[in-house]
Amino acid sequence: MSMSYSLSSIFGSTQGVVQSTVCNGTVYTSLGRHVSVSNASTLSSRITSYGHVGVITNIAVSRCSKLLFVADVDSRGVITSTANHVVISRIKSRGRVQRSAFNANSDLLVTASDECVEIWDLKEKNTMFYCIVTPLVTRHSFLNSTISCMSWGGDGIIFGCSDHSSRVITISTKLSFEAVKHKSKLLAVSISFGATTTYSFSSDGTLIVAKKSTQSQEYLVDSCKNLSLDAPVECADFSGLAKVLCVGLTGGILKVFDVVSRDLIQSVCLKTYLLKPMRCTFDPVRACILIDGDCSSDVCLWDYKLDTFLLKHSNELHDVTTIAMNSTYSLMATGTKFDTVNLWDVVSKTCMATFSQHNARVNQVLFLSNDRGLLSSSMDGTVRAYDILRYRNFRTFTAPNSRGISHIALDRSDEVLCGAAVDNFSIMLWSVLTGQLLDVLVGHTSPITSICVCRQTSHIVSSSWDGSTRVWDVYGKNRQIDSLFHSMEVQTAALSPCGTYLATMLINSTVSIWNIRTSNLHGSIVSNSTSYSSTSNSNRNRTNYTDCARLQFIHDSSLLASAESDMLVSIYDVQTCALVKRVFLPEGEPTLDSFVQLLCSVDGKNICVARSRQVFILKDSSDTIQRKDFDEQLSDKHLHFALQNSAFTEALIVATRLSNRRFFQAVLNALPPEHIKHIPYNLDSSTFKQFVSELCYCMKSSVHIHHILLMLREICRYRCDLISSNDLLHTLRAFVRELNALHGSIAVTTSKNQSALDFICTLTS
Repeated sequence: MSMSYSLSSIFGSTQGVVQSTVCNGTVYTSLGRHVSVSNASTLSSRITSYGHVGVITNIAVSRCSKLLFVADVDSRGVITSTANHVVISRIKSRGRVQRSAFNANSDLLVTASDECVEIWDLKEKNTMFYCIVTPLVTRHSFLNSTISCMSWGGDGIIFGCSDHSSRVITISTKLSFEAVKHKSKLLAVSISFGATTTYSFSSDGTLIVAKKSTQSQEYLVDSCKNLSLDAPVECADFSGLAKVLCVGLTGGILKVFDVVSRDLIQSVCLKTYLLKPMRCTFDPVRACILIDGDCSSDVCLWDYKLDTFLLKHSNELHDVTTIAMNSTYSLMATGTKFDTVNLWDVVSKTCMATFSQHNARVNQVLFLSNDRGLLSSSMDGTVRAYDILRYRNFRTFTAPNSRGISHIALDRSDEVLCGAAVDNFSIMLWSVLTGQLLDVLVGHTSPITSICVCRQTSHIVSSSWDGSTRVWDVYGKNRQIDSLFHSMEVQTAALSPCGTYLATMLINSTVSIWNIRTSNLHGSIVSNSTSYSSTSNSNRNRTNYTDCARLQFIHDSSLLASAESDMLVSIYDVQTCALVKRVFLPEGEPTLDSFVQLLCSVDGKNICVARSRQVFILKDSSDTIQRKDFDEQLSDKHLHFALQNSAFTEALIVATRLSNRRFFQAVLNALPPEHIKHIPYNLDSSTFKQFVSELCYCMKSSVHIHHILLMLREICRYRCDLISSNDLLHTLRAFVRELNALHGSIAVTTSKNQSALDFICTLTS
């Protein structure tokens, strides 16, 4: 079964400071080692992963929207194509890059790190250490001063420094000199295209326009005016031609001024969408302003001419205790420790509604089968039902004596609601239509950790810390019809959609699979989850683990997905209990708790893993995966270029796509042994069969048989997901036949050589 999961969406911030930039209505936001790309026109977003760099600290996009620069904490930077994410070039800065910008022609890049400014030439490329490196044009150091803002202007670059001065560097002369000096911190600077006029704005509201003298080549103050602002200034930015100035004030107020007349053009109040601390950035192409924060992934794009918001992303998550996804994975519901339930749009990453009717921690949220309603249980002893079309709480289910309710479940008709009481460990049954309490099921002696309802029989399956899993018949005379006992506490359980299998996870992370119809143990799975966890063992406790579901049946109950840690999801075959695939998740922010919740669609196409501050949504793209790097028309020029730059892996795949066996064998003979381990990770379903066929053909006449066998071993070890179809198995069987024939030929040759050597030794003696 072919499975290839990739990140589809990320909610919440990950490691590092969040950086955002905008160009032509598209917003780019850094999230740890990933970049979220959101389009304001289509209201869609996608995730691009940068596994070859560290945590991203700065990003910049070119004016043509074709190049994207990302820099990490280790002072490394890569320039990629925004269309197909191919790495075009790399740089190595002297320090951690804090600010960066492309020029108007997208052929120069400036990076600022602490007191150093570096300018890179993107037109020239050097090949060093098997990678393309961008050469450095010039480097300038500003002693005892760091860069707070900067801007391009044709042949010149202007910088705002921490000593309240603005400095200009000309590209042609590579000279640096001071322009003007303010009395307070500079927030925004700009320079005209001919580097004849500079604009600077400081935190005290002073706007200074300076012009270059034709005689002394110095900048002289032409005008200095203090804007009338009624609140302290947080941020500011100039538009591309310095005709408009945007100023952000404390309290979420944003004002736009005309630079020449100093008149107020537009203003907006963001109190309902407050970002702290606030940043504003002009779109170089459209009349839009990007508003974001330093430590928040909340982003909004505002068209100041039309006074409308084109894009709003409020995907900050704090202290999440439970999540739920609708059947199409287009809506997400989250519950928090602070008695609120939030409804999110997954595509636009927008919080659609917030319900605050609960008075205590929310323990679980659940969508109705028709996706029109939402249920939430809380420690305040209530279960509330919400209409997500009208955004209102239309019914409340109350537990006797105000007991807290931990877990909830619905029967197949959505008419009976089950809720687990926290204090007396009973299961309460309500009528969804009337809200009336129907019955109370008693039997567990410890807190209940999960409730499942069989869709075929409407039987309730509950697990508990008392080490038992009990089966209840809601409509029968005998309420409890079966019990399954374990050697230790059960922390979570999952029932297969077909109602045949039940998976339980014990407190030691051992998973047991039961046949619920025969009450027999089908198999057990022992995993080592602590090896792949970002949470220390000292922060792990039983209470946190029992609050989340970490088991899900997928692919018609043939596979079982298990969230073994906050960084690893393992998929097992239900019949054999064998490991099929491991899906690794990005490392998130360290937290004191160890909350992990797993959700999967029935067909296994979507996997959702939630932490207390992040939610990752992965999609299986095995049926539609394509290498966008090679969508263009390929020729032998691409092959020669890859070989010249020592990109042997790319050259081998290009030769496969060209279907030229002579090229393939030539690249295979030139492939260094250390590149063999990288081959499996660059193969996809569209090139795998052709690649194996070419290997089979080359083995007949290749002098590097050992390399071919090593490559095949790595492919079988790490890409078994691509060998499941019959066509690929047929190709591999042909490979085995060729290998057996080659083995026989080598055996005959070895036998003849041994006989000849024995004869020679006999003559010598």
